[in-house]
Amino acid sequence: MNREEWNERLIEDEMEIVRRSPEQLVPFLESRAREAEEKGYSDELYRIISTLILLMLKEGHLDKALEWRKKQEEIKALVSPDTIGDTGSNEICFARFYVRQGLIREAEQEIRQSLRIVPIGSQECPEVLLVLSEAFYAEGDLRKSLFLWLKYIQLTEFYLFAIENELIRRHPFPNITVSYPYGIKSIFSLDDEEMKEKVAAGCLHLCRLLLDSSGRYLSIIASDTDFLSSVSQWLSERGELENVDVINRCISLYRHSFEYYKRLLGMGDEGILAGNGATE
Repeated sequence: MNREEWNERLIEDEMEIVRRSPEQLVPFLESRAREAEEKGYSDELYRIISTLILLMLKEGHLDKALEWRKKQEEIKALVSPDTIGDTGSNEICFARFYVRQGLIREAEQEIRQSLRIVPIGSQECPEVLLVLSEAFYAEGDLRKSLFLWLKYIQLTEFYLFAIENELIRRHPFPNITVSYPYGIKSIFSLDDEEMKEKVAAGCLHLCRLLLDSSGRYLSIIASDTDFLSSVSQWLSERGELENVDVINRCISLYRHSFEYYKRLLGMGDEGILAGNGATE
């Protein structure tokens, strides 16, 4: 089996495991990581490790995630710049983990590192602002949190502009996940009309990006439909019917994409990310 065939088999097997027995994904990837190292497939090993780090942090295994991070740094010199660029850095993943654990100081260190290495126009740049928004919310600074979330939306729009105008390399799959963090949802629930208006404006901005042709480069989270429905209801009460239509069309897109991916992966309703463009 040559290298191209090995990669194709990796993707096929990974998709099958995600579909049938996702609990086996970590052991499978650990096995493939060892195999990639034995074969000297440094680029493939680098990508696999990035996925393992994400999964370890999701499961709360910080020590294992740090071990894989160390391994990834050890092989980085052997990896092509394109693979490093496509895979991205792990600082954002660690920062998000630390924020959710209430370890704000540790999160800030990861964010500072991200700000030094993440280029403007990359898919990671909006993610840095998103995590920074979450960090400020965790510290109780709601206005800075909201400010940064709105800037995250603007950088997401710039990323789409850069792709559409071929300023950066196109990717075969969506790279930015449209996100309404817990803090933003909480801010919208407050009795502060000014902040509600800003959150609603941000939601409308994101929905218009998704409904545009460039929206195929974005991913969405199915469970966000509940929050968008509450925004739609609030806009309806204010008589903003054109804006209500935008939000409702976006909700329909979410549901259509969700059903498509649920059929494709044979998965349940939890944790599904759907790519806008994949429904076409």
